Amino acid sequence: MRGVWNWIVTRTADYGLPKQIELIDIVQILLIAFFVYHLIRWLQNTKAYTLMKGIFLIGVFVIIANVLKMQTILWLFGNIGGAAITAVVIIFQPELRRVVEQIGEKNPLSAISFASGQEENERFSDKTINELVRASFEMGEVKTGALIVIEKTITLEEYEKTGIPIDGVLTSQLLINIFEHNTPLHDGAVIVRNNRVTAATCYLPLSDNMDLNKNLGTRHRAGVGISEVTDSFTIIVSEETGNVSYASGGELHTAVTPSDLREQLHKIQKLAKKTGREERMAYPRNASESGGREEMKKKILKKLLNNLPLKILSILIAIVIWYVVVSVNDPIVKERFDVPVQVTNEAYIAAGKKTYQIAEEYQTVTVTVTDNNSVVSRLKASDITVTADLTQIVTMDTNPVYVPIKAACSMVKQEKLSTVTATIPVEIEDVDSEKFPITIDAGNTKPAKDYEVGTMTSDPESITISGPTSLINKISSVVAKVDVTNMRNSGTVTADLMIIDKNQDEMPESQMEFLNFDSGSPQVDVDIELWRRVSGIKLSALYSGTPADGYQIKNIYTTPEEITVAGSEEALAKLADEGNTIEIPEDYTSVAGQRSDVETTVDLSDVLADVTDLKVSSSSSASVTVHVTVMPNESREFELDVDQIETGNLQSTYTVLYDQTQLAIRIKASDKNLAKLDTSQINASIDLNGMGVGDYEVPVKITLPDGYELVDSVKTTIHIKEKAVANKTTGTN
Repeated sequence: MRGVWNWIVTRTADYGLPKQIELIDIVQILLIAFFVYHLIRWLQNTKAYTLMKGIFLIGVFVIIANVLKMQTILWLFGNIGGAAITAVVIIFQPELRRVVEQIGEKNPLSAISFASGQEENERFSDKTINELVRASFEMGEVKTGALIVIEKTITLEEYEKTGIPIDGVLTSQLLINIFEHNTPLHDGAVIVRNNRVTAATCYLPLSDNMDLNKNLGTRHRAGVGISEVTDSFTIIVSEETGNVSYASGGELHTAVTPSDLREQLHKIQKLAKKTGREERMAYPRNASESGGREEMKKKILKKLLNNLPLKILSILIAIVIWYVVVSVNDPIVKERFDVPVQVTNEAYIAAGKKTYQIAEEYQTVTVTVTDNNSVVSRLKASDITVTADLTQIVTMDTNPVYVPIKAACSMVKQEKLSTVTATIPVEIEDVDSEKFPITIDAGNTKPAKDYEVGTMTSDPESITISGPTSLINKISSVVAKVDVTNMRNSGTVTADLMIIDKNQDEMPESQMEFLNFDSGSPQVDVDIELWRRVSGIKLSALYSGTPADGYQIKNIYTTPEEITVAGSEEALAKLADEGNTIEIPEDYTSVAGQRSDVETTVDLSDVLADVTDLKVSSSSSASVTVHVTVMPNESREFELDVDQIETGNLQSTYTVLYDQTQLAIRIKASDKNLAKLDTSQINASIDLNGMGVGDYEVPVKITLPDGYELVDSVKTTIHIKEKAVANKTTGTN
């Protein structure tokens, strides 16, 4: 037995039979089995069934001949097979068409439907059924021949065109009158659609079924014929015997009773031949419905076991068809794969203190596979290897040197593999090395809320890279990329090194593989210290020098007045001891000889440069403006509410809005008078003559009591807008 099996394997191996059957193959076999099953079911009732059995036996013979390598027989069938198949399709076109139509009529989702109710689309009413039965048997009593075709899902319009249009409501009187002897419409068939007679005197195809009773006339053969090519239901009344018969699905049922005919008409009355799908498929909702579940299982099992031998035969035929297509008629195809080149025996040139480099365009080679489709279709680029053996270098006196390459695949014979080139150029270079400091970059990543990255140090802080001289000379810097997203605690992370070239681009992987690192890999450990963020840190500023004679310093402040910092716990504790205030030294701001206000921009990063473990938070700007107010002696700054400003020449439909709530007004007088002055004694007004809606910077007219002088002119920004008007609507019910 084992010897027989080995012989079969040996014989079939030459045809490229797949080493394993995949899921897609199983799906293909099941689909083929489905179509074969329905083809056989239909052909069983046709004259083509005998022919099909013959074709099946011939197919088995051809397969055996192929396995046994009977070349002559295979040549004969190969040359006449195509013509034979074409002839079969032409001869049995009606039968094949009917098979396709029946498959199209099936609802593939009906078996898994979870509909909650049955379909109620009726073909015709109960009244129509009664009229059909009455007319049929009344005509049978008087031996009036009749042929009534009832349309179901397949349209009968093609046959309607052969008759005379009627389009009348179906009644027994109408049918009897049509088929009455010597009337113009009695000859031919009547076609019924829903509850109407659509046409009369229609011509129908005759059945070629040789199993029909020879005593039956043309009327019965026409009734069976139309049921063979469509899904119609045909009622036949014999002119000779008066018997009522019906034809459906190519089968004739003779001498039926009124109850038999009525029962059949009720069966086809509904579009869904079987109702209550929900009863079959719906899952029981509670334990009381367990009986329904068991009934459902029984029905499913019964359906699976129905025509089981035929189903098994269909699967076997499908397997044979799949085998023939996949293994016997498996075409030779070509497929190209891009495969990376693997370099071997690198130590051969390393012994001479040399290294190598392969240009990027030669690091991948196109491999062409010429084999059976069943083999090629299962190949991936990863199944193929391309090697370049450096020991095959004959001489290193030229540069580049050309190294032979070899493609290999365990699933394909060597002679079925080919490459676009037999060799690849390899640059031989001296080995060079250089030490680079490591820069740490967190990119746009940020730690958890209220934390910032304080210090980051790598271990080691520098790295030595060796490789081809041309590559080493391209390196500009080495960056350790770290991700601190949502970090809450200080710690150590492993970071990948990025090699940056002179163009500030990251060196591609194709070049990186020729570099060696003294650490063993392009990775380093980075120690990350997180600092806590604190807001509300006040700023104070000092100044140096003295203003011009007759002038004094009235005020000094910063914008912003507060910032957010980040620092270690020790640094934050020290800052708290200093009142959470950062003082800007006098070196940054000088008022020497000044007669007007002084503004100086200060970079707080410089101020904190000497402070250990403390920096301005990334959420705050490090740029701060120091403002020093310089005023004449015996002068003072007063804050006037904008509500005190009088608006002149403002249109009644407008309103005025201000950017600030108070105006700073500088007034000069004796110290005694300045002490007496109240803001209620200051009159401010603006003239809005000719101004419409918009934004304006306007001068403010200041009127002071005697003995007082305005130091600086005053301006303010205003916004003139339309007054809001309340809309009132009234109505009646």
